[in-house]
Amino acid sequence: MPAPAEDRRELFGRMIFNALCGNDDDHVRNHAVVYRQEQRRWRLSPAFDVVPNPAETPRSLTLQLSAGRFDICRTAALADAHRVAFDSREEAGHFCDALLLRIESAFERAASRLDASWRAMMHARLQQNLSLLRVSK
Repeated sequence: MPAPAEDRRELFGRMIFNALCGNDDDHVRNHAVVYRQEQRRWRLSPAFDVVPNPAETPRSLTLQLSAGRFDICRTAALADAHRVAFDSREEAGHFCDALLLRIESAFERAASRLDASWRAMMHARLQQNLSLLRVSK
């Protein structure tokens, strides 16, 4: 039985978030499933071990964004949209754009918990990676 569409979309969103924040240590052991007795099926576990690279802004990730693509860019992120429960790249693109907007909008609230140097670094990284993942205008 394939993973539920909402789990596949959640995993896609986590990939986008890893790219935005520079979590270049993401690996398959950071993604797990748990058995939900009430549903009688395996489901994606809550996210864990998300650690942005503290030294530099990564240009690629450890896990592929799509088949053979580790680079942080919109093309790589959307290339395998059908594998993550989207009917088309366009549909995945709309989902991605909405997620990018939500993350950008929430940044100030989350960043207020960081010291000044981390806040500045993460803001610069967010802006750089948003430009790589958004539609070119």
